[in-house]
Amino acid sequence: MTEILNLEGYIKGVTYQTFLHDNLEAVTLDNFDINQAKSCGLIKFNSTEIVYSKWVSPKRTRSYPF
Repeated sequence: MTEILNLEGYIKGVTYQTFLHDNLEAVTLDNFDINQAKSCGLIKFNSTEIVYSKWVSPKRTRSYPF
């Protein structure tokens, strides 16, 4: 059975500077829990990898994810 993963989202008026680290912690999609996850990492499923980052403080502080 083939898994289909659809991601969609929009952020306006924000510019990002990207940093790619070779030492990102990898987790499988089945074991991924955003509430337990670190602030950034790598999600692996089938032969696909997705890098994620999440908000680490209240949004009102304007500390954007990277």
